[in-house]
Amino acid sequence: MTHGRARALTDRLRPHVRHRFDDGNESWWSAASPSRTGRWRRARAAATPVGQLRRADELAQVLDRLAVLLEAGDRLPAAIALVTATGRGAVADELHVVAQALGAGRPLAAALRAWARAAGCSSVGVLAADVRRCTSSDEVVAALRHHAAAHRGVAHHWRMEVLRRRVRIMWLLAVVAAGVAAVLMVT
Repeated sequence: MTHGRARALTDRLRPHVRHRFDDGNESWWSAASPSRTGRWRRARAAATPVGQLRRADELAQVLDRLAVLLEAGDRLPAAIALVTATGRGAVADELHVVAQALGAGRPLAAALRAWARAAGCSSVGVLAADVRRCTSSDEVVAALRHHAAAHRGVAHHWRMEVLRRRVRIMWLLAVVAAGVAAVLMVT
């Protein structure tokens, strides 16, 4: 997908996604760039609070976009293919596996199970189970919205954790600086 088509998709989706829509400048939704980071570094980074925050944000945004595309009349396989064609990041890579499985003719339930196994994330497994149980596109949209809201809550938790850690570091640095200044004043 060209950058112009990605921008057109962004403009089309903007009125439908409240408060959390990016315009293609986010690292997981912008055009792909060469990455020097190896897979092991990405896995290690995902285990940190910042990595957890990024994954929760990515997953919430991808689920919101899938919901918007389904509300606009796309079928789930077409919506997944469009999101994987324009998305970038760990979640888009995982979802690309689902798009390939659906393109190869595998049933949706099997493709979602494969995504849950590949992701190694329990919340993706719950999402896959919820989507498999849905009988209409309205139920799928509701399930996607529900899980997106849950992941935004997880992202908020990790934002607060990162902030708490940074505040602790700043206090520690302030105490050390005051101690050093006191020692220098005494000597």
